[in-house]
Amino acid sequence: DCLKRLFSFLNKLERGFVKKAGITRVAFKSRLLSPVTGKELGGWAGDDGTILLDRSFTGNLIYHELFHIFDKNDNWSKWVRTNPKGFVYKGTGENPVELNKRNIRRIAENEGKVDDHFVTSYAQSDDREDRAETFARMITEGSDFKARTKKSETLLEKMNLIIDVTDSTGLLGRGFWDTLLAENISCDKTYGAVEVC
Repeated sequence: DCLKRLFSFLNKLERGFVKKAGITRVAFKSRLLSPVTGKELGGWAGDDGTILLDRSFTGNLIYHELFHIFDKNDNWSKWVRTNPKGFVYKGTGENPVELNKRNIRRIAENEGKVDDHFVTSYAQSDDREDRAETFARMITEGSDFKARTKKSETLLEKMNLIIDVTDSTGLLGRGFWDTLLAENISCDKTYGAVEVC
């Protein structure tokens, strides 16, 4: 059952992207614990290409972990610059961030004010999680994600950076994103058999 679900999610992507992402092994666990904190996790991606998944994994989770495996590029300075002025990543139990008093104050000041610029609150933990969460939501939300970018220039820039990084031959390609993110046009009027949009 887990393998069928895994492949149904992966089949939504281009085969070349999945292959080049670098997955070496996938394991399913009934209760997945963090190797760092010992807390329960939904998924985990290792530097060696291993993905560990709780048996109840969702599409969002597999796309998130897959992007961690794919995301070996350390030069994401543009990504961090897209964030709102004064924004500071909070860190996670897995990847703690050292925060000075100024950054702690900035986090408190930004609480609730920056939510439209991130796909989830977890995306506010660090730039790697932000990219993985953004990629996963782009895949699972499609045109609804594109609609979210109309409320946030930051999300639009992040979406475009993900598209640029995955646009080369053998990865996902511009056509994949154009189709996935295409906005559904609804027609208001029908004249006989002809819809006028």
